[in-house]
Amino acid sequence: MSATPGDFSFITDSHEVTMLDSAYKAVSSVDNAWEFLKTYSPPEGEGFMFVRNAPYKLTQIEHAILDADSGHSGSSYGFVMRAMEYIAKNGWDGYVDLRTNNIKKTLQKKVARLEDENARLRQQIAELTAPKKEMTRDEKIRAALAKGCTGGYPCAGCLARKNMLVEDWHAERERPKIVMEGEVVTPFCSSCSGNHWTLACPTHGHGVDSYKAPTESLTSLVATATAVDNFIATAPTDSLTAFANAIQKDPGMRAQIPDIDEQVGGMLRYAKAVEDAKNDPSSWKKSNGFPYPCPCHKAQGKEGWCGVAGFGVPACEH
Repeated sequence: MSATPGDFSFITDSHEVTMLDSAYKAVSSVDNAWEFLKTYSPPEGEGFMFVRNAPYKLTQIEHAILDADSGHSGSSYGFVMRAMEYIAKNGWDGYVDLRTNNIKKTLQKKVARLEDENARLRQQIAELTAPKKEMTRDEKIRAALAKGCTGGYPCAGCLARKNMLVEDWHAERERPKIVMEGEVVTPFCSSCSGNHWTLACPTHGHGVDSYKAPTESLTSLVATATAVDNFIATAPTDSLTAFANAIQKDPGMRAQIPDIDEQVGGMLRYAKAVEDAKNDPSSWKKSNGFPYPCPCHKAQGKEGWCGVAGFGVPACEH
């Protein structure tokens, strides 16, 4: 720090240094000016800017300062006069201590702000680089429920209503087509044309364990295949409705399919939906090149197709 009176170089603001240096030299040029300022203070409420009935010595000091630096405003003049008054009353060392402490406080505040900003940035970096927490199954289902039906196939929102995830749906579709010893037989689903029985169809809300295949032995498996082959050889193929009715009446098929009435019912509903959609194009929507009628939406006065049913199935039952 400067020990030489009048050396303001320890102050970082160059413009302020210029003003203070000019004012210090101007005060020093006026006879007895420092002695005058040791005892004089402007009246309260007036300050050096608005002092009335100023003493002659103060007028001399003012003229000297303004002559030395004609760029002063009222406020800058008042500022340098308060600095000169402090120097006169407290000495040069007292002024240096005052300004040094002020500089320290200012720097401390800046350091504190920088430390706070640094801490904030470190927190942001930590959050951005932290491993993403894997959502639990329940969280995924709640998120899908909140999003609602998207009309996709499969639809995460609609599957979530049945406490299922899309990955569950895909996993079920990848199950073996026929597994012996009591596993689910999955040739097709009459409700959605999928490759599984209706009772094992996750899209339609049936539990995969709710139907055990009648395949406890190779003999029963062969019997089932034989019954199906015999039926296919004579089944009508001119319409889905005729085909479904033939299944329901065939003794061999009835013996091998415990839920045959439900299966046939699904096929008949599907056939009717397709026929209705042909006569009502407004109930269809193109998706991936395929039309998807949705009678349940139509009954509710809505447009669009059903993500749960898929492929034009009239069994979405929202």
